[in-house]
Amino acid sequence: MIDPTGLASSGQRGESCRTCGTPLHYAAQDEGRSITLPDRSSIILGPASTLSFEMANDERVARLDGQAELHVAPDWARPFLVEVGEAQVRVTGTRFTLTHRDSCAQLSVQSGTVEIASPAVRPRKLKAGEEAGVIRRSTIAKFLP
Repeated sequence: MIDPTGLASSGQRGESCRTCGTPLHYAAQDEGRSITLPDRSSIILGPASTLSFEMANDERVARLDGQAELHVAPDWARPFLVEVGEAQVRVTGTRFTLTHRDSCAQLSVQSGTVEIASPAVRPRKLKAGEEAGVIRRSTIAKFLP
């Protein structure tokens, strides 16, 4: 159950879920929503979007449906992975916007570097000012500014 206080379905506050392994779930309805994750990453979740987040010893994993601007807290020991449909974005500390609707994902990098991959295509790295899209599960198209 998602509520405006940011409580997870287990009824625990985000900070207490740092080691419990329970995914945190967030949703934005008609307006966007600002979120600070337990790892200190900040997310601006777009309208009609949802995000779930889990932390493990070796990685941080978010699952996005909709749109979000992410400011990922640096943590070289635990990369931050965002799953959007069949695509996955891997970062260690950067700022980027990610949109996932239906079977398409679009990535725009504002600072740092990120890596985007899908099951049928090898990973590609993008740097600040670059954009890429994953269309129909496997095509990665890279767009320059």
